[in-house]
Amino acid sequence: MEKYLLSLPGQIRHGFELGTGCSFPASYKKVKNVIFCGVGGSAIGGDIIGELMNAESPVPFSVNRISCLPAWVGKDTLAIFSSYSGNTAETQAAFHAAEETGAKMFVLTSGGSLLEKAKARRIPHLVIPGNIPPRCAIGYLTVSLLPVLAAEKWISFPRSQMEKICSAVSLPPKKEAQKIARLLKGKNVFLYANDQYFSPVVKRWRAQLAENAKTIASYHLFPEMLHNEIEGWKFPSGFPKKSVAVFIQDPGCSPKIKSKLTAARNLIRSQGATVIEVDAPSGSLLSRIFSLASLGDWVSYELAKIIGVDPVGIPNIENIKNNY
Repeated sequence: MEKYLLSLPGQIRHGFELGTGCSFPASYKKVKNVIFCGVGGSAIGGDIIGELMNAESPVPFSVNRISCLPAWVGKDTLAIFSSYSGNTAETQAAFHAAEETGAKMFVLTSGGSLLEKAKARRIPHLVIPGNIPPRCAIGYLTVSLLPVLAAEKWISFPRSQMEKICSAVSLPPKKEAQKIARLLKGKNVFLYANDQYFSPVVKRWRAQLAENAKTIASYHLFPEMLHNEIEGWKFPSGFPKKSVAVFIQDPGCSPKIKSKLTAARNLIRSQGATVIEVDAPSGSLLSRIFSLASLGDWVSYELAKIIGVDPVGIPNIENIKNNY
């Protein structure tokens, strides 16, 4: 697992070069909305790209994690299909559904059935390197698409921006990850972050804790969690003392939000839970997201080592995928 985590800067640079050499056909120029279809590790790139699109682009962007498509998908939609293996059942089903709508289609994969179909139907596609666990290919699955979208003027993503992301993840956060992992061991884990920008981060932490450390966790976003979940930090009796709340927070948020989050953290501590505060670093939006996501990857790896489980194998996922 460690070699995959250390490969992230290289993935980002290589993914950028692959994307720079790819473009959409002229017929895709009048797209009015984008839907990104994928599940698991192949979907997190869509979540990250969505934050940048929402911040910079007038083109609506949504992520679809199921087999069917929304009714609004049509000839003015760009449907991106992301499946690292190229064999993900849900993404293939969405692919076939999109063919019936007349949507403009694009495939991101390392191979498999989806690549074969894209080639046979002359659908534009971008091939990334294989033989990596999909959840560990986040650099390829995210950054390779950014130059393609930037060429449409939907976002800005120059080479200098890519280098900033690489710089943000160049030093593995092993010590911080080890410290957090020790606090997570044997606890109910609750992950909280700002709904603006950092939703992909807590989604990523939850997924990596599950797959790498075989540890269940939940996530919620503020301000929404301040309107419901915070009230639940009492029952069932005794659960707070067996729990840890991780707050991934933006030091640049408003004083009003800061005061509310301080109150929320204090309330959770008063119930006997451990509270961990992780401040987002400064920098560009994507460098901040990647830095926090990388920290979560390392936390999950360090926790797997502490509790003595294989962070690479995913036997439960494989069993259900292959037998049901």
